[in-house]
Amino acid sequence: MRSLPHQTLIGGALSIGLIAAPFAALPALAAPPAAAVPLAAGAEDDLAVSVASFNDFHGELAAGYPATLFAGAVEEWRADRGAATTLLTSAGDSIGGTKFASMIQQDEPTLEILNALGLDASSAGNHEFDKGWPDLRDRVDPLADFPYLAANVVDSSGAPVLPASQTFTVNGVRVAVVGAVTGDLPTLVSPGGLAGLTVTDPVEALNDAVAALPDDVDVVVASYHEGGQLAGTPAEPTDQPDTNLDEARAASGVFDRIVGETSPEVDAIFNGHSHVEYNFVAPNGDATRPVMQAGSSASHLAVADFRVDPDTREVVFVSSEAVPVDESADPAALAARFPVVAEVKALEEAAVAEAAVLGREKVGEITASITTDYAPDKVGSAGGDRSKESSLNNLLAEALRSELSAISAAEVQIGVMNAGGVRDELFFTKTGRSATTDDKTAAGTEGDVTFQELANVFPFGNTLYGVELTGAQVRELLEQQWRVVDGVETKLALGLTENLDYTFDPTLPLGERVTGVWFEGEPLDPAGTYSVATLSFLAQGGDGFSAFLGGAAGVDTGYSDLEALVNHVEAASPLSPDFTRRGVEIVGAPERVEAGETYAFEVRGIDLGSDGAPATTELYLDYAPDGKHQRTLETFTVTDGAASVEFTAPRKLRGGQLLVGSEASGTEAVVPSEVAAERTCGERPGHGKATGIERGQDDAHGHAHAGCRDGGRAAQPAGR
Repeated sequence: MRSLPHQTLIGGALSIGLIAAPFAALPALAAPPAAAVPLAAGAEDDLAVSVASFNDFHGELAAGYPATLFAGAVEEWRADRGAATTLLTSAGDSIGGTKFASMIQQDEPTLEILNALGLDASSAGNHEFDKGWPDLRDRVDPLADFPYLAANVVDSSGAPVLPASQTFTVNGVRVAVVGAVTGDLPTLVSPGGLAGLTVTDPVEALNDAVAALPDDVDVVVASYHEGGQLAGTPAEPTDQPDTNLDEARAASGVFDRIVGETSPEVDAIFNGHSHVEYNFVAPNGDATRPVMQAGSSASHLAVADFRVDPDTREVVFVSSEAVPVDESADPAALAARFPVVAEVKALEEAAVAEAAVLGREKVGEITASITTDYAPDKVGSAGGDRSKESSLNNLLAEALRSELSAISAAEVQIGVMNAGGVRDELFFTKTGRSATTDDKTAAGTEGDVTFQELANVFPFGNTLYGVELTGAQVRELLEQQWRVVDGVETKLALGLTENLDYTFDPTLPLGERVTGVWFEGEPLDPAGTYSVATLSFLAQGGDGFSAFLGGAAGVDTGYSDLEALVNHVEAASPLSPDFTRRGVEIVGAPERVEAGETYAFEVRGIDLGSDGAPATTELYLDYAPDGKHQRTLETFTVTDGAASVEFTAPRKLRGGQLLVGSEASGTEAVVPSEVAAERTCGERPGHGKATGIERGQDDAHGHAHAGCRDGGRAAQPAGR
């Protein structure tokens, strides 16, 4: 292996902002000679090497030619640098979580396109493992003309099950690509698909693989399917490096480790997984190296250029550039210029045509859009805002529960869905915003739901899974929506069936935020057993929801999630969106409410962010003394989705519950407070959430009879 230092800066220690010289637009050049090509900006006999990376392609095939346009960007880069000097790599997730045209054909069109594109090597991403290691080993890898690399996925002997690295000769330069997948892989795919395998620390494993490279390697490229959840990176790509490297390192522990702990033998670091575009130049001993990520879904190409002295083998980092894909380019013109683009275009057209035939069938109808809490420019992303409950995610939980009930011929009680498993929206009017609607703009399709649309919602091919959880485990599951990832607190909101309600207070410590849980209006029994329908991904602890692992009587039905959704939509059509919340945020609720005392708390995030959700302007506070009668105590103005509740408890309390709710959306929640009760002869305070009662009904006829009280006080549990 080479001795350090091997890498220097052009012109010495330049400032970060001046390291990269802007490149001109990428013109078409004549075919480069086969001999070694010197780099014009370097010494006369220096050898040029240009390495490019993309990541999280996710089968981006559609009628708008995204794969073809991406191929055009690749060929422009090759033409500009000289094809003999170039090496094309991927940082993983080319397949899995893909658009319908690829997904419905088992991602084989995507692999064919990557082969046609001349991809040299790819690190394995978590989505390459979506259908398990056996599928990657026995089906995907043989279909790929390029190697998948993963230094940190090992068998029982500690040996990598995929190659850790691959070495190429590029323009007379020996270039090694070393790959690793995110250490979170076991929580991102069904654990059963990793049976017998261990996922080790990606940085440590990659460094070990670098140390094992042969001595004749000149340039070393790290390809991590990991990138850190960074904030504050530029919205537009640039050929100048970003200057907020320290801020980015502070924001992400895993990114900081990649930058600071990756072997100094590595000349360039290409990342993936977090779908962010960035172009940093980081210190590396006395020199520097690029740390880059190319966004996602064929949006960018990350390029790093080097020159190598043919005698000393000294490597000089020249520049780095984030090249955006020109979405306005003419696919036909690109195909006419570049034979590779013509081949990719033909493959993409064939895939889209076949998918159109497979996906055109109408499955059912909706009366209005049913969506996640998405941003308009993020349609087709992973579940919209994953921290937010949505009408679509709750519908999917209902579909899982109803289908498992039909399969098992027994009523399943609860359905649970993860937000990250949702990849598209169900729009009533087909506007063309969605990846599902390329052929759905014709008149008369409003409200129609096709197989293609449902397949884009559920692209992962998970199976329907049944498991039994105790009430305590259900509560633990709800607590696990909040977690700390990479030093940053996040939330992954679960989709739930309408019969499971809970309240939470995010100001409380982790693990203590769920303040009350009710099943079918009754406080959840911690020792009781509840049947749950979910996906194999979640049932095996996916997304960090480990509470499922303690469940009993787990059964994988083998039925696909898409099949369950199709059956539910067919049976329940026409479907309408449900805008009631399962989880209601109540901050500062009193532990106990006493007669005549004044209390205050906050109710926040009252309305869903899904399309069509009504805006609540007034929140009511009701008192249900015995589960049968209910009356309004006060109403409160809602501003920006929140209301400050301040009230004086009635002078006569009979236990029961306080409830807050919105007439606009139908959401109603039990305030997680014990309500004092004045016991009377023969009376027992009612339990459960008041249902089916006219709001505002007077409860005078339910009052206790005078002279028959025991002089004591009792409290009605409210779900704590």
